[in-house]
Amino acid sequence: MLVGFIFRVAPPSMSSTPKSYVIVLAILLVFSFLIRLIGWDDPYFGFHIDRRLSTLQMSISYARDGVDFLLPHPYWMMGWQQPILLELPIYQALSAWASVFTETVLSASRGVNLFFALLTLPVVFQIAAIQFCRKTATYAVLFFTFAPLNLMYHSATLPDISVVFCVTLAYWALAEYLKGTQNKTIFIVFLLAGGYSVLVKPLYFLPVGVLLVTHFLQQWGYPRMKNLLNYVGRHRAVICLFVVIAFVMLLWTEIQKEVNHDSMNSLQFFTFAHLSDVMFYMRVLFRWFLLVLNPFTVLFFILGVLLLFRDYRGSVQLALLYSIVAYHLMFGVLFTAHEYYLLVMVPFASVIAGRGAYWIEERIQSDFKIRFSHALSTVIIFGSAIGSVLIFSVNAIAALDLEQRSASIENEMHGVLEQEKYAFIYIDRINFPPRDYVVYDRTSKLKYFAGLLSKEQIRLRSQPIRPPELLGRLKTYGDIRLTTSKPTPEVDVEKIQARYQGHLRYLMFYRFTEEAKTQIKNRIEDYKVIYESVNWLVYDLASG
Repeated sequence: MLVGFIFRVAPPSMSSTPKSYVIVLAILLVFSFLIRLIGWDDPYFGFHIDRRLSTLQMSISYARDGVDFLLPHPYWMMGWQQPILLELPIYQALSAWASVFTETVLSASRGVNLFFALLTLPVVFQIAAIQFCRKTATYAVLFFTFAPLNLMYHSATLPDISVVFCVTLAYWALAEYLKGTQNKTIFIVFLLAGGYSVLVKPLYFLPVGVLLVTHFLQQWGYPRMKNLLNYVGRHRAVICLFVVIAFVMLLWTEIQKEVNHDSMNSLQFFTFAHLSDVMFYMRVLFRWFLLVLNPFTVLFFILGVLLLFRDYRGSVQLALLYSIVAYHLMFGVLFTAHEYYLLVMVPFASVIAGRGAYWIEERIQSDFKIRFSHALSTVIIFGSAIGSVLIFSVNAIAALDLEQRSASIENEMHGVLEQEKYAFIYIDRINFPPRDYVVYDRTSKLKYFAGLLSKEQIRLRSQPIRPPELLGRLKTYGDIRLTTSKPTPEVDVEKIQARYQGHLRYLMFYRFTEEAKTQIKNRIEDYKVIYESVNWLVYDLASG
């Protein structure tokens, strides 16, 4: 459908496109979405499991109990505090509503994101076509769909994919308006897409603001005040809509502060502190070469940047690059820890890389007198796809739970605990094999296998199991304390229970030695042990 759309609206120069070329592009697009189906039924497959599981649990609670946009589900939290409302949970509500057509909420959540990922493709095409040409747009779409970061996260239970669609849609609407198109549809699309963006991920809306500011600055001359007033007068409709969207964003942050009791809001991560951190720049290089793009397409991106400054100086096309730079300057602290926050940069990077790829195609075709340009284009696209699939494969294999290490927890504890109760869990972080510490920490994994970290350093640096994964397997809420058997932790049951206002049900100890478990049982005599095994010691505080 997408490929048909691209070539149906193509100019006469592309009307003679060979059917074989169209078929190849269609097969590649289908293949890219088949890759996203890996781990479809496994909620623990993938990266950043903490965020994915908490989002999924909110969708599950909405499907079961009904949608309440201002009441986040307390999936995993510290103690008995009110859960944090991270975004207006529209995506979670869509997942819950879509689950009536699927077997599980998980499949509905993944399906919703794949739907938004598919919708983003023609929008990326239109952005590139407006600002460059349709051949550049074709490259941009294929680079976008095979970006390693997209292959890794497009089916993840995260709200980000829907926001990326809305941001690119708002960017396209504004670019179309600045090109001279003015109708009610453009304004409505801009308002709705922008509103959704700022209600879910306000920082993702930055490229749209950069585009408007870039357009203004490139036309702002002397006399300054007169030109400013003239600009505002000519573009008052879109400026008013932008102000409305900004007001919605500020209103939403105030609601967040109220719900979260001033503990967190969407704009608190605006800082420049990361710019003095050398590791920030190392992570940026790593992620752009291996996640946002791949080593093959990043060369086209660099070339595209050079072409922007050579051929488009003083044009709005530079907003594509300015958006990337501004995002890194203002919000680098976020994607330093959370790589999926770079998802919004993939469309703009893909468009720039598409411009570089098309220039290379033209140069090779003219210098070497190549007649079959579509064959050359196919080679470039295949090279990008193969590079991204290889990178995805390495990351996917690293994330696979080949030994089902946490599945054994679910199997063992099935029927022991009453579900959706609160538990306080002590974990002996020493009694895990080294491989458990590096399952979700690629940096530690590389350093460990390179001999740069010892087993002891690995144990201090990483967690052997992610708290949301453990709580998800146990079907409980609560808190987790990583400690060691030596010395045996001092446990004050009344003090812990007070944190939960009397709602704590289970006190649990995982992976402690037999000697440590004996000492614990001698200290806790007022409550009943309901389960004990090699790995577990479980108290039911309701039976004390």
